[in-house]
Amino acid sequence: WAVGMTRIVGPRAGQFNYVLVAHDMGELAANLAQSILAANMIVKNTKEKVKPPADLADDLTALLFYRVFRGLSREPDINDSGLVNSQGIPQRDRANVQSIEKAVQSLTVTAVELSRAAGSQIQERQKELKSKISLLKKTLEESPPTKRNLVNNVP
Repeated sequence: WAVGMTRIVGPRAGQFNYVLVAHDMGELAANLAQSILAANMIVKNTKEKVKPPADLADDLTALLFYRVFRGLSREPDINDSGLVNSQGIPQRDRANVQSIEKAVQSLTVTAVELSRAAGSQIQERQKELKSKISLLKKTLEESPPTKRNLVNNVP
């Protein structure tokens, strides 16, 4: 989240590895969504009252929405926030960052919908979330970072 909220300016802004950060945030989103799904299935498929996993699913959904997604997309009251809105993203990298952000957005919306689902909606949302996780992973495979340095061309 913090890196997504950081304003990268100056002569080295174009050397910042935006694709690496977006890719890692996308991997985090996919992992959180898998954990949300697992915690949700435990709670929804048991007849006993199980409070900790329910809280865990809600906490993970909040983390996904408020930190990961907003770090990629934007924080409503902060100008130029969100990695995708960074002015220094080189044109060659912008499409990759935007495709990851869109896949994370879609996954996040489904995770929030799952947290609000009831009855027959639960299984539908679980299937949707599995599908969105697969889509995000495919997007990440199609646009891996070429380098693992946070700043390119720096020894």
